[in-house]
Amino acid sequence: MAQPQAKNQQNSPSGQNQQQYHSPSLKGSTARVITGGAIIVMGVFEILWAIVLLAVPLDIYYAYCTADYIGWGIWGGVFAIVTGSFGIASRRQRCMVIVYMILAIIASVIAGGGLISSAVAADCVYRRLPKNDIYYTSSYFEYVNLMHQLNTHVAFYILLAATFVIQSLAAIIGASFTCVAVCPESNNQPQQVMAKEAGKKLN
Repeated sequence: MAQPQAKNQQNSPSGQNQQQYHSPSLKGSTARVITGGAIIVMGVFEILWAIVLLAVPLDIYYAYCTADYIGWGIWGGVFAIVTGSFGIASRRQRCMVIVYMILAIIASVIAGGGLISSAVAADCVYRRLPKNDIYYTSSYFEYVNLMHQLNTHVAFYILLAATFVIQSLAAIIGASFTCVAVCPESNNQPQQVMAKEAGKKLN
């Protein structure tokens, strides 16, 4: 008689509750953690590229070509870090999944705007590169210094645009993997099964 009691204890709702308490993370958590981490890394790079663009001076003739006064890379990078943090936190908490979905969509839109801004600025500066040293008549040193500044801005605008592309893709992929955790039919519902078993025992 002792053996059936042991089996009943193993199959009891309390035992199943203990197993479900240690259940694995929500579906799609690996993809959300990976995309969240990628968004954080891209956000850090965006801040670094923006700081370089702000630190390297530029001749006033090219001022209207630049978009670094907006600080798109800085505040966009900060928002990306916040978004990626919620993506990592959404591994086991369903409420974080919804927040991550909303922030990821906004982050992808911000990345799209940053991509356009960086691409336009890079093209504007590149088209106005002096073709020879005759363009800058005051001194050859000033010409070399100007070329260094312009090439630096073009290079880092391209890097900033590429970073925004990766951030946008990671945010879109991360947002797409939130449905598998939010939609009820995508997750196992052991509580309903336990309720049925308890009902059978009561009957």
